Amino acid sequence: MAIIRVLLDGVSDWDSLHAALADALGFPDYYGRNGHAFIDCLTDITHGWDVPPMLVDGETLTIDLGDTNRREEAFREKTDAVCAWVAFVNWRDMAEGLPARLLVSSFGR
Repeated sequence: MAIIRVLLDGVSDWDSLHAALADALGFPDYYGRNGHAFIDCLTDITHGWDVPPMLVDGETLTIDLGDTNRREEAFREKTDAVCAWVAFVNWRDMAEGLPARLLVSSFGR
């Protein structure tokens, strides 16, 4: 299992959230910094396409968001969106007969 910690300390808006996600997950320069682009890059990861981190067969990726409880409601909206995007990628993969390979981890909520 691969675990990637997303450093959210400097996140104050959607732009800084996407910057933190892109940095932690090693997304390419063309990453569009929005929910659809995040889903596309996660799909590239789960399908073993040309975006790091590369997962070996059967491996899962945990995206660790750390402590999400000590943040204001506007911040929680963003972390909830990350969870929804990850859930969508897993749902779509399972609809195609593939295993769900993405997890989100956080504590404090």
